[in-house]
Amino acid sequence: MKKALFCVLALAIALSPFAPAVAQTRGVGVVVKTNDGATREIKLYNASYALVIGNSRYQFWDSLPGVGSDVVAVRAALEKQGFVVETAENLNSESFNRTITKFIDDHGFEPENRLLIYYAGHGFTLGSSGDKRDLGYVVPVDAPDPKTDEVGFKRKAITMDAILNYAKRIESKHALFLFDSCFSGKLVTRNAITIPPIIEEKVSLPVRQFITAGAADQPVPDESYFRRSFVNALAGDADVNGDGYVTGTELAEYLKEQVTNYSNRSQTPQYGKINDVELDRGDFIFVTGSGKNPKVPILTETSGEAALWKTIEDSTNERDFQRYLERTRSGEFRGTYADAAELKLGRLRKANSLARWERFKGMASGLQKYDYIGPFEDGLAVVADAGGKVGFIDETGREVIAPAYESPETHFSEGLASVKSGGKAGYINKSGEVVIPFKFDIGFEFSEGLAGVIIDGKGAYIDKTGKIVIAPGEFGPGEFRDGLAPINRWDPPISEFIDRTGRVAISGSPAFLGANGFSEGLAAVTYDYKKWGYIDRTGRMVISPIYELTAGFEKGLSWVKVVGQGIGMIDRTGKMIIPPKYESGSWFSEGLMYVEIDGKYGYIDVTDKLVISPEYSLARPFSNGMAVVRIGGGPVGGGKFGVIDRSGAKLLATKYDKIWCEVLAKEGLFGVILNGKKGFADIYGNEFFDF
Repeated sequence: MKKALFCVLALAIALSPFAPAVAQTRGVGVVVKTNDGATREIKLYNASYALVIGNSRYQFWDSLPGVGSDVVAVRAALEKQGFVVETAENLNSESFNRTITKFIDDHGFEPENRLLIYYAGHGFTLGSSGDKRDLGYVVPVDAPDPKTDEVGFKRKAITMDAILNYAKRIESKHALFLFDSCFSGKLVTRNAITIPPIIEEKVSLPVRQFITAGAADQPVPDESYFRRSFVNALAGDADVNGDGYVTGTELAEYLKEQVTNYSNRSQTPQYGKINDVELDRGDFIFVTGSGKNPKVPILTETSGEAALWKTIEDSTNERDFQRYLERTRSGEFRGTYADAAELKLGRLRKANSLARWERFKGMASGLQKYDYIGPFEDGLAVVADAGGKVGFIDETGREVIAPAYESPETHFSEGLASVKSGGKAGYINKSGEVVIPFKFDIGFEFSEGLAGVIIDGKGAYIDKTGKIVIAPGEFGPGEFRDGLAPINRWDPPISEFIDRTGRVAISGSPAFLGANGFSEGLAAVTYDYKKWGYIDRTGRMVISPIYELTAGFEKGLSWVKVVGQGIGMIDRTGKMIIPPKYESGSWFSEGLMYVEIDGKYGYIDVTDKLVISPEYSLARPFSNGMAVVRIGGGPVGGGKFGVIDRSGAKLLATKYDKIWCEVLAKEGLFGVILNGKKGFADIYGNEFFDF
């Protein structure tokens, strides 16, 4: 018997459905006919990513057994459409926000991406005691029942205003949110659903669309009509005008009709766009191929581009050209003047570089006192002073935790970082307060609310209060992912997976001799330390143990080493995507990754095309369109450092002894050491020493 659960929620931000799961950068577009009878393609998206979140095991609410099957079904449907899908389960308040934020940070700042986030779990509507609004909430697994603890609920639950802020933070072109839930709050302007007879050019404009499974007072069953209809829609059932495409508007109309019918009108899906003039103009598209004779839309001339260019072409304001290029990338403009805009913007940035330095000189001066600055994690970066003591700075360069510790054990994760003092590891918060005393031999990162530690030579797990929740034993603790963590026992030397209670959840038969943590639903294991394969969360071997070395999955891909060949990349089905011919490699970042060929590093794209020749002795991933590289030197140092762009052009000449600071990299400024002297250099040819 179905049990009607109050406000079951599913959230989705739509991505490109039809680029292959890894070769997503080949692009997505629709063919249109111009007024002069010619045809051309409107390019919509370069890449497509999805995040699927399922909350089913609650501390204070009814469990939702149907959510697991919803997540599986939606993931499968999205992967068939070409989405690169990431998963997370049973998130508490902190991990929910962190997971969404990381997903947007990873994928949401590329204008030509589409993103999809699917959330299944409880939702709730609660009246505001202040302004009397009805407020909608996503319910994380640690939120109390508002009927018994309303204040505690509000502290933990995720408001629809927070979801709205996530939508606005995304810089990618299209985003669609679907809520399989009752819902309230002024998140969207609700519109009548009008399906255009043809696909118009304006579909490529930015948009944030929202579809909900019901109104605020409508309970939603655990066996979801909405999910089943959504899956059918992606298969082509929602292509109501038979043109081979499903737009967000068509999807909304289809879901409204189907869910209302299946539920005997107890659920009435709602539809709308975000109430923002810059984000409510487009319409995202799924390509289904369901149309036997897809219509060729009539393309109207893009209005305003020539007029705007005439207005800005002699401008000395960098932002004018940035905005023009943003509107070109979004598809609003055809990009007739894009090359000229890029050239003018580059010249202005170079001309303004000295003024930019004056703005950031004070911050740069403050950074000079550190001998080392690490990458930012969870908003903070570890720094080390000349005496080797470590502390942390924020992204403005402000020292938030003074260097006082012997060494960092971890970066910040879930609000805490492990550091050492007096030879023992403990944990501090972002204010520098010691929240877990220095009593461990080793402290590992927190993940899913728990951290592995070594205490008196034995492995254990603690919670954020420092309480030991999984007793010490003869094992090495791994990180929890998807509710499971690998432990490597010492006697006998076998590997197993435990759940958050310490119960063994997966044990190999024969026993695993090695195991890595889960990532994107799969974990690498070995029976003999010679060949590795991948299991799923049930313990089933889904990718045969044939690889000499393996890594975790990231964005649908994992590095593997093939015996007698080299390093390549496989997808989650085990299909070889990048041939096993490299000596080593990184992960894709901004569409490129470095690979090692004959002892030198170059960069390839996702099609395995070599775009930057292997001439470097060291290479780093791209960030903000730039990557640090080195020529010469050896494993322990030496050589000369510089910075290249995505075409391989040298933005910073490879002449520096070291690049010691990248905090200001997005401003084109790098901390450098030249002939033993410490200073800064920018990508416009300026150097700043003795300031």
